[in-house]
Amino acid sequence: MRPVSPPPSSPNLGAHTPASTSLPVLDAGSAMELMDNSSELYLELAKAYVAELQQFPGKTEAELNGADLVQATRTLHTFKGLSLTLGAKHMSEVCRQCELRLKSLVQAGVVLPEGDRVQMVGAVREGVDLTLRALDQTITSLSTPLSLDPVAAPEAPSVDALPDLQSLKHFLAQSDLQALDCFHALRTQHTGLRAELFALETALNAFDFSQAVVQCDELIRRIGSLK
Repeated sequence: MRPVSPPPSSPNLGAHTPASTSLPVLDAGSAMELMDNSSELYLELAKAYVAELQQFPGKTEAELNGADLVQATRTLHTFKGLSLTLGAKHMSEVCRQCELRLKSLVQAGVVLPEGDRVQMVGAVREGVDLTLRALDQTITSLSTPLSLDPVAAPEAPSVDALPDLQSLKHFLAQSDLQALDCFHALRTQHTGLRAELFALETALNAFDFSQAVVQCDELIRRIGSLK
């Protein structure tokens, strides 16, 4: 089965930004194919994504209201990749459109027009609402137990991963391709970090090492707080 939620109405982000007309809200089936058809992995990542997505509208709106267009662009770029990884194609497209518009304004040194700000905030909130509803249905479907066999609880993140995360950050900061091998070793050795590595893996898959450094720093901070 390939869960696909139908496309919504086109996001209207202004004359300067193209609108998507045919992308589905969620294509979980295609996303799972890229995960070796592992519904367990998709479910784990989807739950982590939902937690991040719930904070996304408020974070983006605050950055736009504060005229922090550079940070807002980074936030949109991150969620564009995260959304695409989970098959949330409509959300990814909304982020892409907003990101392109903000980049053009930053490069031109122009302040974000109020009309654009209102449209972006509205499009993001609508996209998040649609995506969360579609994900809720998919997560419920994937979480339905097929047997009464006990399932082992996932391993919790451990501070033991900190040295490996520091090594990964070093390679990332140097844009060294050894970072890819380092990341795969980290993911294999520290299985409790699989969900936490979601955003970092998305950045690495796009060879966006600068964003990967940001995600790595955040992981180091979060894991370090467990001490």
